[in-house]
Amino acid sequence: MENHYEYLKLDMSASKEQIDTALAAVGDEDEARVRKIRSIMQNDRFKEEYDNKLIAFLIGGSESAKASSSSKIADAVAKIKALDSGSLHDYYIYMAVLLLVFNFISSLLVSLQVDYVISLLVMIATIVLLYKDWKLLELNNKATFSVWWILFSPVYLFKRANAKGESKRLFAVWIGIIAIFMVCNFLFSSGRAELESAACETVSDIYRTQLHRPGITCKSVAITESNGKNHVGFVELSNGSTRDVTVQEYNDGQIYVTVE
Repeated sequence: MENHYEYLKLDMSASKEQIDTALAAVGDEDEARVRKIRSIMQNDRFKEEYDNKLIAFLIGGSESAKASSSSKIADAVAKIKALDSGSLHDYYIYMAVLLLVFNFISSLLVSLQVDYVISLLVMIATIVLLYKDWKLLELNNKATFSVWWILFSPVYLFKRANAKGESKRLFAVWIGIIAIFMVCNFLFSSGRAELESAACETVSDIYRTQLHRPGITCKSVAITESNGKNHVGFVELSNGSTRDVTVQEYNDGQIYVTVE
């Protein structure tokens, strides 16, 4: 139902004068629409009937939306409660797949130290999910393989598909995600290795030309954290010492290296 008050930018308490002014302001923007609104708003009986219908519509729509929202929440809660009902399902595997994707994406965005923590937590959570899935298989007499295979996710999914007599779709998805991550990680690592090599040459040049210590050269640079084109890491020098290093990339391909 169209809300004429909303169209005129008024509320239901507007006077006839305000309604007439609003109708005049609309002008001939939509002649048929304005004519319809004017025929309702300028007739007291028609306006009263329209107001009652509009109120009923708004209240009914609000209650319907609340009922729909409550129904969706109830369905979600029911699905969560049904996870351990004993019936076979794939929800634990889906959650494990999401954790795998999250772990791979985070590994490309966070520092090595944070990545180690995230990877450990994801590994533990994945094992827990696979164990709960195996228990469901056991309840349904489908656990035809050792529970210890939960420690090797791809093998577990392969054996799970055989035990349930279904396609190896989830196994293929898991392997596919790992393959995509390995390709992305290879490309990312290659670019990082080139950056570390260039930074190492620059560090050697800094000691030779700026610090006038040609006897000290760079053995390697390890970048441990990146934020866009700004990188932080450490450099190992030929005298056995290490120093913190920052590397900033520029759009023209040049880099600026600072040794702490």
